Amino acid sequence: MDHSVISLGSDQITSIQDFDDTKFAALDSSNVLHMIDKISFAKVGELPTTSTAHYALAELAGQVSLVYNSGLVGGIMYYDIDSDGDGTIDSLDDFPTDVTQQTDTDGDGYGDNADGISGDLFPNNPEQHEDSDGDGYGDNKFGVDGDLFPDNSEQWADTDSDGYGDNSDGLMGDQFIDDSTQWNDSDGDGYGDNPQGNSPDSCPNVAGFSKLDRFGCLDSDFDFYSNPDADFTVADGADALPNDGTQWLDMDGDGYGDNQAPANNPDSCPSVAGNSTQEIRLDGAIISKFGCLDSDGDSFDDLSDEFPDDQTEWFDADGDTVGSNTDYDDSEPLIATEEDYCKISGNQSNACKSWNDLDYQEYLNRDKADGETDLSYSAWLAQKQAGLLEDDDGLASDIKDVAIVGGGIFVVATALILLGSFIMKRRKLSALVKRYGVPFQPKDENTANQEALEGTAGLSATGGIEADESWDDEVAAMDFTEKQEDVDVADAEVVSADDLYDTDADMSELAGMDIVSNETSEADMSAMLQEESKPVVEEKPSNTPPLPETGLPEGWTMEQWEWYGHEWLAKFGNQ
Repeated sequence: MDHSVISLGSDQITSIQDFDDTKFAALDSSNVLHMIDKISFAKVGELPTTSTAHYALAELAGQVSLVYNSGLVGGIMYYDIDSDGDGTIDSLDDFPTDVTQQTDTDGDGYGDNADGISGDLFPNNPEQHEDSDGDGYGDNKFGVDGDLFPDNSEQWADTDSDGYGDNSDGLMGDQFIDDSTQWNDSDGDGYGDNPQGNSPDSCPNVAGFSKLDRFGCLDSDFDFYSNPDADFTVADGADALPNDGTQWLDMDGDGYGDNQAPANNPDSCPSVAGNSTQEIRLDGAIISKFGCLDSDGDSFDDLSDEFPDDQTEWFDADGDTVGSNTDYDDSEPLIATEEDYCKISGNQSNACKSWNDLDYQEYLNRDKADGETDLSYSAWLAQKQAGLLEDDDGLASDIKDVAIVGGGIFVVATALILLGSFIMKRRKLSALVKRYGVPFQPKDENTANQEALEGTAGLSATGGIEADESWDDEVAAMDFTEKQEDVDVADAEVVSADDLYDTDADMSELAGMDIVSNETSEADMSAMLQEESKPVVEEKPSNTPPLPETGLPEGWTMEQWEWYGHEWLAKFGNQ
């Protein structure tokens, strides 16, 4: 017969009994209660008593009641036991047989001592107790604070269930935690790299913010249309005007956007390519008009341009087919040039006189040598009056005429006389220019005050005509009133060559000169010198004349006005 032996010490066992379902209780002579496991038949604990015990009774809460007697006194002793010897009695020990655990706050069967056997890393969470990756989230993915990535300490949650954790910065992080179709964003522009996902990034390696034509590409003007590139052109839908945030479509490709005002430079003809920028109204007002046909490139659209093929003209106010830029007076249809104005208005300025002087017009239309320039009308008139326009061709013509009438010897004599006359005349003219500043002697010798009155102040001081501009006059305003002028035409007498060069004419008549003695007596010369040496003293007027309404006349100084202003007012009035 098989049996087991257990040693309970040297004292005699006085009694043994069935303590509970798992243990026997044995009392020895030393009043020690021994607990023996029924299955292993091993001692699992003991409880010393102070009196002679006869019977042990297990309580429902784990306590032990002992029936004892001591002399003539008997009774029942009540004991709390600590089965695992961890210092916590079994009635208070959630783990009475586990010396490493005493409490289980959340009641999940795992002790609060995380370092003990069956330790609970989440003592207050009954749904979690273990955290394999140490990220603070329990391995029970279905429990509270469960870890969907128990082996990845950088991830624990996955809101969109795409297999990428919500911690975007961690390993296997999801850049789009609410979009299960996207998780990665290489360029960080907010558009996912997955081309089959939502809002896929068309330029995954270049950060961009376009979204209306394609996602995630460069958009320089921030209008949400991407800049065109080799893979996506304007024809594909890219921004036709990538540097203008108010425009992106340009249907005709002329560089002006289809969006109308207040957008920048709106195309007024969006279906027709054009380069116009302006429109001119019937009243001459100019407004902006972009992108319409402008055939001559003058910036005005063909529809409003009255000269669509002339880059220099675009408006004709008077309807005379001459553009306002060229038209001398675009308010009068009969006046297109200065010549028209002068012939119609009767203006008497030098500019108009030049148009009405047929000789001057013939002079302007002459054959000119290379580099030869025209004199102004005033300069030409002065030289004509001085005879300076008689050139060598005229002289040769005179000599030829005389030669035909008089014969060879007479020609030689006449030529000498004419040549001498020409030289003397040239010297005389040079002397006049040197003295008066002009090639003729004025009716009255010019003084500074006379020059100022005539508007030629300074000519005598400079020694002659310095520039053609000194002769030009401003063209006065047009006067369209009809003027009746009486023109006296002298009867012209026709003189034949026979009458002019008759055989009785002497040499001086043929030369056109009076041969008289120019000698001056010594007494006359002395008197002339004494007369010239007498100083002429002018007195300054006592009162300065009032200035005209238009101010000090052009070319005058205030000092001249104080001396000669009275004369100017007497001549021109207070104009």
